[in-house]
Amino acid sequence: MKTHRAWFHAALVAGIVLAVGACGVNDMALDRGAEERLAPLAADVAAAAHSSNPDGVRLALVNLENTVRELRRQDRVGEVRANAILAVAKKLEANLRLIPTTTTTTTTLPPPTEDNGPGHGHGQGKGKGHD
Repeated sequence: MKTHRAWFHAALVAGIVLAVGACGVNDMALDRGAEERLAPLAADVAAAAHSSNPDGVRLALVNLENTVRELRRQDRVGEVRANAILAVAKKLEANLRLIPTTTTTTTTLPPPTEDNGPGHGHGQGKGKGHD
């Protein structure tokens, strides 16, 4: 359970990186529209981690990383901010194995034994040649 909480908090770091203001440094810029696009993606990462869903985390991280790169090309996210978000995303991705997953246990039963009827001629049935 501690690992689960640690993952959830780590995923929240992605949201914090997106949400914290830059104090006017241009390389840390994040325009309002970019923040509105990235915040839900960071929330998706946190939700997937909270649900112990490594595949969901991986998908959410890919979406977040692709969007950060797109917004960076459009100069809507400063270089330092983009690199910080991508660094957190890479760190989370590198630790996906730490997310506890739900497991299912399957029980395999042995094949049924062959049933040859009532036994070796001691029952009520007619034997060979006894009509």
